[in-house]
Amino acid sequence: MLIAKCFTRRGLIRLLLPLILAVPAGASSAAEPSSPLEIRLVPIEIEEKAFKYRLRADFRLRQELLENAFHFDALNDRRWIRLRSRAELSGGWNDQFFSLRLCNEFRKITYPDTEIDIDELIIDRLFWMASGKLRERRATLTLGRQDIKWNRGWLMLEGHPLDGSRSMYHNAARLELSGALTGKLDIALIHNPKYDPLVIARDRDRALAPVDETACAMQLVGKSGGFNSAILIWKRESDPDGKLPPREALTMAYRRHESDAAGDPGLDLFYEAAIQQHIDAGGSDPAFGFQAELRKTWQVGNELQGGLFHHSGEGTGLSGFRAPWGRWPKWSELYIYTLIPEGGVADWQNCSAFHLGLKRRLIDRRAKMPDIDLRLATYQLYASEPSWQHRGLLSQVELKLVFNHRLSAHLLWERLAPGEFHADIDGAVHFLRWQVNAGF
Repeated sequence: MLIAKCFTRRGLIRLLLPLILAVPAGASSAAEPSSPLEIRLVPIEIEEKAFKYRLRADFRLRQELLENAFHFDALNDRRWIRLRSRAELSGGWNDQFFSLRLCNEFRKITYPDTEIDIDELIIDRLFWMASGKLRERRATLTLGRQDIKWNRGWLMLEGHPLDGSRSMYHNAARLELSGALTGKLDIALIHNPKYDPLVIARDRDRALAPVDETACAMQLVGKSGGFNSAILIWKRESDPDGKLPPREALTMAYRRHESDAAGDPGLDLFYEAAIQQHIDAGGSDPAFGFQAELRKTWQVGNELQGGLFHHSGEGTGLSGFRAPWGRWPKWSELYIYTLIPEGGVADWQNCSAFHLGLKRRLIDRRAKMPDIDLRLATYQLYASEPSWQHRGLLSQVELKLVFNHRLSAHLLWERLAPGEFHADIDGAVHFLRWQVNAGF
């Protein structure tokens, strides 16, 4: 793994060992003298388990039709079909676990008509994980290529935005310490290169990200009166091709999540705010972002939600807020393409919105039919810079079918009525997609 280039085995041990061995004195027995912090060797308890392995495969077939989405190009329409195939071998023994997953996604662009792109065969997942008990805490160490998602993916999810939804992995060393009463500490050392060195076949020169990324990310999750978490992310970016300037930033965030969803009806509220400061030689003004959402559920599969989000733009006293690993279609599949001229695909800086949504369970599997859910949503989009211009009204309609845990499908339609910010867009923008997922 490329992590080895940035962190030697000895260096990694020096980084992680103090976190494993630092045990608060309050966790010791009452007979022991207390002190602010004790450093001692503590044995990790490992349960003996037999070796088990599993083979799995999944397929995703989708067709997407975009009308007027590429307004900045001479051909503003696009149509394509994509098939993603993945095969995984995983297994474990004695509280240790490994996973190897191969992935390929080929596409056929039908408009404008092009040849079939077979695409690369890549290693989508390759990690080793070990778990054990550290006093009253659960300790888990994961090394290798792995998916990491914090909360709902606003700050931590997509490791390689330029390969679409084919993969989202990070090359990381991750340590998780959790306790029944003390919450959870999650630390990840990450290095995501612009070009993948582990391509098995075909194009080895395809850029998966705009730059090389090296980062240290930490999340501390508490459990008092709901779930709250503090996040600290240091991230350095450098372009091996020299096209983009180096960038180094520190992102600090706080998240609060309260829920009584166990009841019927239930309320679910969360809000998250982040401030970002460039710490490279040039420096810059700080950037700011936040999101909040309130959901009310009743029965099973029925939900009413409303919320807002904001990413600051380049302006007086503020920089553009760029979520460290938030370049994915969190709010819209259509609008990620409209954002391309501003900062690249799914670059949400200088974008804000109010949104409302309704999800309704039409048919339930308890009636020996597939679950069929209908989702309706609308977004009022704005650009805070230079003067809070209206980006447009975005509408979404989605129909989702779940036959069982192995087979599902959905149909999604989105429409953007451009506002004054998009005066260069002539007419409405449309996005239509059907998709089938199957697993074995």
